[in-house]
Amino acid sequence: MDIKFNGFTIKIKDFVEMEMHPGIVFVSDCEIKSDEFDSFKRYYWEHNKKGNYFNTTFNNKGFYGRFGQILYAKNGEIYNLRLTFVELEVDIEEDNHPELVTFDARYQNLIQKTINQDVIIQRLTRILKDKGILSPEQVKGILEVNKEDKWEKEIQLASEVSDLSVYLKENEETLYDLRNQIENF
Repeated sequence: MDIKFNGFTIKIKDFVEMEMHPGIVFVSDCEIKSDEFDSFKRYYWEHNKKGNYFNTTFNNKGFYGRFGQILYAKNGEIYNLRLTFVELEVDIEEDNHPELVTFDARYQNLIQKTINQDVIIQRLTRILKDKGILSPEQVKGILEVNKEDKWEKEIQLASEVSDLSVYLKENEETLYDLRNQIENF
């Protein structure tokens, strides 16, 4: 099944439909061509938070919702994706499986390291400026990060894995595993 957006097409290879009461989350294994990945990431970034919804067709039915969790790995000329589609109704219920519909768990793992790196960079640039190795303008250029660089790095840190199928197997998150969890729930 292909889902076409403006500038890219997501090829859904398989998916699991998870009832979240109210609403449904579709956890999908899909792929996208490498040359369309940047367009997809930009669209994903605009439509992955509560309140930022889109319309499409999923499994021959109308879908109004947003993206949830994403994992991806480059594989030659394509990117393999684990992409979650979250129906609007799921967002109505505040306590609905946050690991699938938000990034909170992923960010918690990065907070401490990010704080440490920020402190280290501030110290290093101050020392380099004080020793005359860098000018104040060069320090400013190093420390200022534009919005484009931020969202690109944020998606990469939260979502990129070296091999998606290995990651999903190691973490028991394949669609087979999810189907078994649903059946045994």
